[in-house]
Amino acid sequence: MLDTLATGPVGLLLGALIGLVLTVLFEDQLKEFRAVLVRRLRLNLIKRPPSHELTTFSMGPLKTGVRIVEGDGEEVIAEDAIHVFVDPEMVILPDEVAQWRKDIEEQETEKRKRARKLHGTVNRTRSNGSW
Repeated sequence: MLDTLATGPVGLLLGALIGLVLTVLFEDQLKEFRAVLVRRLRLNLIKRPPSHELTTFSMGPLKTGVRIVEGDGEEVIAEDAIHVFVDPEMVILPDEVAQWRKDIEEQETEKRKRARKLHGTVNRTRSNGSW
């Protein structure tokens, strides 16, 4: 009986049915596995320096702590693929962005004030010899 199921047209149909069921059940996992495999293969094929050797964005003497990466955050964009245009005129920020900048400036100013206050308190406490 098992020989009949494993060979001939019945075996072919049974194998196709089992393959179809398994494909439907595991389709998402297989697609994700394939995407990860392709991404790793692509990363291995592209010669790039180890992450500790990657440099940050710089323009002439201007050095920044910014690293430009591809949209998925995993692949570094080639330096020759980046074109920077410098406009000497000051940028006028949209109202929403200008408000964000103002809010951040206020928060940072408040942080500095608290740090100075704390620093001054710690120094006075230390100079008195007690905690």
